[in-house]
Amino acid sequence: MPTALLPGRFLYLGTPRTASTAVGNALCRQLGAIPQPQRATVSEVRGWRNEPRFTTVRNPYDVLVSWYVRMRFDRSGTSLSEFLRTYENRDFARDGDLFWQCGDGVRVTHWEHLERDVNDVLYHLGMPGIRLSDRENLTPRKKPWRDYYEDDPEAVAAANARFGHEVERWGYERL
Repeated sequence: MPTALLPGRFLYLGTPRTASTAVGNALCRQLGAIPQPQRATVSEVRGWRNEPRFTTVRNPYDVLVSWYVRMRFDRSGTSLSEFLRTYENRDFARDGDLFWQCGDGVRVTHWEHLERDVNDVLYHLGMPGIRLSDRENLTPRKKPWRDYYEDDPEAVAAANARFGHEVERWGYERL
């Protein structure tokens, strides 16, 4: 339930593999936001009336490894580079973007300093801050994301070819 709506106050748009479950749960528990269908688009949120919107992004290289491990491609013998070149899933990416919820007027928070960023958004909306619990729904068996790219220049090239524009757009360092 990562997408959450507090009518008249805000709409938080959940983005896969960005701790949006933890954020959505905290917004619902602590501020009374209403859970929405998982990964709902703005047009699918019932009761939305142009409330301010915000979402979360995460280092694309890290997100890609989480998807690779979570979908068990690492156990199937599929290389990370092959996965990055060929995998298609509308929950994973739409129109060539991992963070397809980040349209005009959507404020962006970063996974790497999530509680601070979310509370900054809430402060500017005149809302009290929230406390995030430990990350929920972590990817099991995942090593540090850099380990997956370290000896695999093809994976780096594939990630950059498909999602390098987002690495730069969201302020991350390109490999």
